[in-house]
Amino acid sequence: MGGIELFLYNPSIYFSLISSRFTMSRPTLLLVDGSSYLYRAYHAMAQLSAPDGAPTGALYGVLNMLRRLRADYVHDYCAVVF
Repeated sequence: MGGIELFLYNPSIYFSLISSRFTMSRPTLLLVDGSSYLYRAYHAMAQLSAPDGAPTGALYGVLNMLRRLRADYVHDYCAVVF
């Protein structure tokens, strides 16, 4: 029976839940707290907007943080949960 190595990622706290039965040869799942990312990006980014006036700063910030996360942590699967 296959197991999954699980990493929970929050911008302020990083938890690694690894038991002795997991090995590096098993798939890794990276879970991201999407609500926290969105809140952080909304308050940290400048007020960017599309040509029609729609606000895009928070979305731009979330995508940049997710791109950075993909580069920093090796994983087989990734899920963003809101």
